[in-house]
Amino acid sequence: MLSDQELLVPVRCRPLSTILREHGLSKVDLLSMDIEGQELKAHGVFPFKDIEVDLIVVENDKVKAWGLNFLMSMVPSRTPIND
Repeated sequence: MLSDQELLVPVRCRPLSTILREHGLSKVDLLSMDIEGQELKAHGVFPFKDIEVDLIVVENDKVKAWGLNFLMSMVPSRTPIND
């Protein structure tokens, strides 16, 4: 059996906004993130003023209602959909 250290794999990470800009994209139809409770941190640094997002999907088992309201405030004139 492998130890925890042997299972670690270094991964190069870059901001999504950087990748979008490199490809000349300023609009995203669907932004879906499931990052184990870190959605608010990730969305808090996303440049919504520069990149238009039509729909955001957020896993809601760790994000509180105030957090979802915060996310919605980042995307003006959008309607929340609760399931």
